[in-house]
Amino acid sequence: MNALHQPPRITVVNDNEQFLALMHDLLGQEGYDVSVVEGDTVTIEGIAATDPDLLVIDLRLGSEGPTGWDVLLMTRAHEPLREVPVVLCSADIVELRARADEMAAIADVHVLEKPFRIEEAEELVRRLLEREPPPMRPMLEPEPTG
Repeated sequence: MNALHQPPRITVVNDNEQFLALMHDLLGQEGYDVSVVEGDTVTIEGIAATDPDLLVIDLRLGSEGPTGWDVLLMTRAHEPLREVPVVLCSADIVELRARADEMAAIADVHVLEKPFRIEEAEELVRRLLEREPPPMRPMLEPEPTG
């Protein structure tokens, strides 16, 4: 297992309490240390404080805070979270497909379409935590202004 912690730490960010409880129980039964973060109150500092080996983020969070896409971009800009694999969950297949090229340009982002089978979620999490981490893509530098 390649995770940084034993047991591996997974942080789930979602605005649905039932989904948070389900993922907490499901992943906890698999032996992972699971933290949940309410989507309406999510901050990058709050996520970083959980020190995750894997993030599971809902693409559509509540109306009060940032979107799941915003959270993803914040993780890639935040040094402690930059290399943490991210699983984006969503039932919004249209938006997932519309963002496919953007996701491909961001290192280590994976998709779990809702509804998903429990075994499908478990397999993806296991695969991401047991593999060798991918090489990080260099951060894009701004073009020099002339």
